Amino acid sequence: MFVFMSLICKAQLQPPVQTDTLVIESVEYNFADIREENWPCTVIYKSTASFTFGDRSFKIVDVYENLIGEIRFSLTDVSSEGQSYKYDLLYYEKGDDISIKFSGYEFRCRPNFVEASFPGGGWTAFSKWFNSQLNYPQKAKDAGIQGKVLTRFTVDEEGYVRNVEIVESVDPLLDKEAIRVISSSPRWTPAMRGNTPVAVSYDFPVIFYLL
Repeated sequence: MFVFMSLICKAQLQPPVQTDTLVIESVEYNFADIREENWPCTVIYKSTASFTFGDRSFKIVDVYENLIGEIRFSLTDVSSEGQSYKYDLLYYEKGDDISIKFSGYEFRCRPNFVEASFPGGGWTAFSKWFNSQLNYPQKAKDAGIQGKVLTRFTVDEEGYVRNVEIVESVDPLLDKEAIRVISSSPRWTPAMRGNTPVAVSYDFPVIFYLL
């Protein structure tokens, strides 16, 4: 097992109530510490009560935090029959990067990320809705103005479209219409990082074309 730093305090564990899905990006091994343990998995599940590695589940029985923000979890293997084995797990989170050291393994993880979703589907549904709402400005038609307007907008933590802006302009008439339609968008399902809704920005090209 790993040797952990001195602990300075006993802390309450306060992860999300629901289970976090941590996507494993890389794994390092300490071969001297590995015996028969082997959890072939691509994700780790973490909740207020347990960690799950593949088909192995570990109940959290205690938790401590040290000076630099590392958290040590004391675990019991609840998937094993008979004898109850004790383990320690070192957990460190910095931004979206998560490090887990456990029984000779060093996991580098990120919380599972799910993109924001427009009602009825993804970008295909949004494009179909957008085109149904778009009105080609008559003055732009009369002047023969056409081209691609690149827009950018944010879907916030509640699924509302915010901060609509023009990244690449063709003409103020076309820019204004693109902003009008996007700003009137129905509410989206927000993006999720782990169990937390997050704001995400997207670029969306709008092509005005005269037949």
